[in-house]
Amino acid sequence: MRPRKKRLSPRNTIHPRIPPQLAVQLKGYRALTGASESAVVEAALRKHLDLDSDAERILRRFDRLNRRVARLQREVEVNAEFMAVWAQMWLATTPLLPAGEKEQGRLAAAKRYEEMTAYVIKRLNGPKRLLTDILGQYTEDDAAPTPEARKELNGHPERS
Repeated sequence: MRPRKKRLSPRNTIHPRIPPQLAVQLKGYRALTGASESAVVEAALRKHLDLDSDAERILRRFDRLNRRVARLQREVEVNAEFMAVWAQMWLATTPLLPAGEKEQGRLAAAKRYEEMTAYVIKRLNGPKRLLTDILGQYTEDDAAPTPEARKELNGHPERS
């Protein structure tokens, strides 16, 4: 009888019970790949217990998306408030034109509109933006939810 070779690392023996259909699938997979039962079970356990699994990556991606949505919501609120204040100020300061001056007023308004759109295009193509002026420079992480908020958003506690 030959002496057994010692393994480099100690191994524990487990005896899991699996449904018959899963046993058939395991047998077919082993036949297809030539892997041992222990190797297949070990790989499956590693994948299942891996903290950096696909599910974790998806949850991290959802967290990033939640931060982006929070940022967009904040920007939309700023834009809506800006437009409301602007409309109130415009309505409060713009007098009604007499009937004889309406055409001249329409032409002046069209010219001013062209100037405004050119300015907006210039601002959009440059680094200076209204939201930067109002909110200051911030990153996506500034809008990141707290761990408590993340639990509420994801419906489960955050994993460390």
